[in-house]
Amino acid sequence: MGFRNPLYLDLQLLKNLADYHGIDVPIQKEVVRKVAEDKTSGIGLDKAIQLKRDVNKTAEVTETYSTEIRPVRLVNDVIDYLIDNGDLTDLTSSPKDPVSRRSLIEIEGQISQSPATLIGSFVQRFMPILVAQAAQGSSNYTLTSAQSAEIFF
Repeated sequence: MGFRNPLYLDLQLLKNLADYHGIDVPIQKEVVRKVAEDKTSGIGLDKAIQLKRDVNKTAEVTETYSTEIRPVRLVNDVIDYLIDNGDLTDLTSSPKDPVSRRSLIEIEGQISQSPATLIGSFVQRFMPILVAQAAQGSSNYTLTSAQSAEIFF
């Protein structure tokens, strides 16, 4: 099995897939550990004089720590399990395998953003200026040279 280190992970989807297919994966949880210590010390003198001192101390220490999901292990465990059980179609090694709706597929390759994907970042840059102009009662939305330079550079 190859080691995968993806750039983008939908952890909730991976957890749901693992749960649906019964894959045992490490989960995030909080662990509480309690330690109780009992200390006893004593001094005794039993000759002519009886002198005795007993000191009992009990200390309880509570530690709380959490174990985190390791995303790379989660994705590798889920994908390896799905491949081993034939529940995942690897289109990289077998591009002609049949695929149906809602099939789990694995594809390797390069990806680049399309201009449609980038429109959100442009709109995000314009919104504060447009909202400020709307708040001033303007219906003619125009940008000054300085505002244009600020948005694009």
